[in-house]
Amino acid sequence: MSASNAGPQQDRERESVRRPEVLAPAGDEAAMKAAVLAGADAVYFGLSGFNARARAKNFDTAGLAKTMAYLHEHGVRGYVALNTLVFDEELGAAEAAVLACAEAGADAVIVQDLGMARLVRSIAPGMPIHASTQMTCTDAGSVELAREVGASRVILARELSIEEIAKIRAETDMELEVFVHGALCVAYSGQCLTSEAIGAAARTGGRARRRAGSRTSCWWTASCATSASVPICCRRRTWRRARWCPSWRSWGSPRSRSRAG
Repeated sequence: MSASNAGPQQDRERESVRRPEVLAPAGDEAAMKAAVLAGADAVYFGLSGFNARARAKNFDTAGLAKTMAYLHEHGVRGYVALNTLVFDEELGAAEAAVLACAEAGADAVIVQDLGMARLVRSIAPGMPIHASTQMTCTDAGSVELAREVGASRVILARELSIEEIAKIRAETDMELEVFVHGALCVAYSGQCLTSEAIGAAARTGGRARRRAGSRTSCWWTASCATSASVPICCRRRTWRRARWCPSWRSWGSPRSRSRAG
């Protein structure tokens, strides 16, 4: 092989096995800087109010531009999670949050609500949309629905097996993202009616809070209604999928996401 031909062919070979994007969560500024220093290609984080990372410290719109500037200075992308359901009375605040993300230079917003996706398309048409795992996309049909509302990337439901992910990859050209480390819910992520019921009972007027994230009730130990001496434990589990990454590269390089607890 001549030297003149070696370069382009090697480039093609590298492109065919692109390394997946490594995406890490950032619950606060310290976690964000740790992810950057550890070599993450991108981080995702929530703004106070409209994200499912309710137990994290999160970020505010006032400092968002500074946060994005720090990330871009280090060659890291920043995705903002706006991935809760939005009620009618919150549309004004949701619109302000989307505009703040656009003005700050966020690289994408992560959304669950189809209405929120349409809102983003309407007021910030240049803003990339990533369909949240909370959208529960479990097949190619749901991935294409996300495309129809403007998503350029779909974060697949965490409950999928490697075979199911491979099937979706073969049936759509949408950019896909998958979790490689995190907590696996006993239900579908973000669809826990137990958390909703507990949140409603625990908080007065708690609708906005109980839809903001899991209360991790599946970590609790309960007792049988007919016999207090019989414990019932319905535990979710934590998994690690890093060993699957070589397979994903051959499918077209889905994005790899790590999620804290």
